Amino acid sequence: MRLFPVIALDLTDRAREVKQVDRAWADAAISEAQAAGVDDALIVDQRGRLGESSSANVFIVRKDGTVATPPRGGIVAGVVRNWILEERYAKEELVFLQDLPKCREVFLSTAGRGIVPVASVGDLHFSNHSEAERLHRRWAELPRGLPS
Repeated sequence: MRLFPVIALDLTDRAREVKQVDRAWADAAISEAQAAGVDDALIVDQRGRLGESSSANVFIVRKDGTVATPPRGGIVAGVVRNWILEERYAKEELVFLQDLPKCREVFLSTAGRGIVPVASVGDLHFSNHSEAERLHRRWAELPRGLPS
């Protein structure tokens, strides 16, 4: 997955914290990212504060191995994100674009695809996907469906 930063994060818009049919803001961000030749938008605010992608939560892995995701506020807190936090694999922290060069890995979480490694954000490239792969395996091992 290749991402491009797009300024579209609105921390005051609580409606964005739930999935909606009207996703015009996300569609506009995707269009801007695709025009830059990448797969999806990394939604940020004017100061470079990370929010989410157009349809997934974002996580960073610092060089020391700690994992962080932006706090709720203007983003959907998805089920995979919640699982990662509940299992204490990550913690909520403010994350900014300027933090990314100091990271060894970036990944997304989404109910439809699980955990997806990010290959690049703009001109930054990430080739280490070990944490994303580890969490993806753990997520895939969980039982699915309703109890019988």
